[in-house]
Amino acid sequence: MTDKLAYDASFTPPKPAAAKAAGYSAVIRYLSPDPAKNLTKRESQQLLDAGLGIGLVWESTAMRAVMGYEAGLIDGNQSARMMRELHAPVGTPIFANVGDWSTTSGQLNGIIGYYQGFTENLHEYSQGCGGYGNSYIINRLTSSGHHGIWWQNAIDAMGIPGSVVNQHASIYQRQVPTVKIAGAKPGSWDEDAYGFGPVPDIPWWQSQASKPPPKPQPLTITQVQVMVTYSDGSTKTFPIG
Repeated sequence: MTDKLAYDASFTPPKPAAAKAAGYSAVIRYLSPDPAKNLTKRESQQLLDAGLGIGLVWESTAMRAVMGYEAGLIDGNQSARMMRELHAPVGTPIFANVGDWSTTSGQLNGIIGYYQGFTENLHEYSQGCGGYGNSYIINRLTSSGHHGIWWQNAIDAMGIPGSVVNQHASIYQRQVPTVKIAGAKPGSWDEDAYGFGPVPDIPWWQSQASKPPPKPQPLTITQVQVMVTYSDGSTKTFPIG
């Protein structure tokens, strides 16, 4: 399908240099209420130094999205706050977990409301918003007029097989990685293919956000001179100040 590979990991992410050496070019890391699985400033710098792009996924609990619009507002705002703390550049991809299980039609209204609330409350980060879920949910969100970068998992739902890549998806999470990462335990990461679909060029966070320019130093005037020219053409300089 594509030779562009990313990986996602939570509690025990592989070493950045080892992941890069294995052939991965980007990583998707977590934001959540649990600091133990969240991306930190230190790790983000290590990832960038290794040449890996960064995306983020918000997940409090696997089925949080069924709680609807108000839950989405809370989680979107929390995601934006944590991204600011990381100094993530505006445009960094941030995915809401909207379907990490075999969803049913009865859960649909809650999930659609959740995604709407999440995107509305991401503030300056809304342009990088996306959803992580199964093909059934991606279809229903897009048909409801919702936009984003869609990251599909391989879960079957409502008769739609997860083994078929959704036409709206731009990232696909494989069930089994195609490469090994030295020193990483099997099952400690998932492999994600990208480089296709509506957003083939994922806007990964590729470098640290630029620092604001230094404040200009106040001008210190030690002495100013003025030159006076007389009618006979002669001049004379006088110090002032």
